[in-house]
Amino acid sequence: QPQVIRLASTPWCPYICDDINQPGFIVEYMTKLLSMSGIVLKVEVFPWSRAILLARRGNYDGLLTAVSSEAPDFHLTKQPSGTYQVCLYKKIGRDVKYVDRRSFQNRILGGIKNYGYGEPIDSLISNPKNNEKAYFISHNKPHKALIHMTNKNRIDLFPEDSAVMELFIKKNPHLELVEIAGCIEEVPFFTAIYPNHPQK
Repeated sequence: QPQVIRLASTPWCPYICDDINQPGFIVEYMTKLLSMSGIVLKVEVFPWSRAILLARRGNYDGLLTAVSSEAPDFHLTKQPSGTYQVCLYKKIGRDVKYVDRRSFQNRILGGIKNYGYGEPIDSLISNPKNNEKAYFISHNKPHKALIHMTNKNRIDLFPEDSAVMELFIKKNPHLELVEIAGCIEEVPFFTAIYPNHPQK
């Protein structure tokens, strides 16, 4: 019998898509890579906070993709599975630009609960300064919610992977639009095995 590894994830298309026919290029890549060692990969998607909780409990072997700030107690693979680049999105026409952490002063940053975005956003989340505010959501349609909040001026900026947003906007042409205010450097991501896995 082939070994089966069960990993939790969240919809992060085009990397990980909640679609049997088009599961996303990271799912396809990892499936092929593991099959070369006789391992069958099974991926299930949940809201991100729930995916982390289920994996931490041992209901799954781990998380298909993660960065250390998202799962600090998990065992990350030595080699990254890939990289992503986060950009900051704003309401179209609004005079808001991202250059560095100072760009968040007197601004409200929105985001998805328990996501790791890279620096300096992760530092702002863990240790905000007096003039920095952040509002994080746990939602089954987080991108739609963040775009709506941005256009209603409830938040000034929100971070997201540029490939994810490009595809989301393309698939949802009826939604209000947002534009890029600036981007941070690319971030590597890894597969994360839950802390007490017997074969860690």
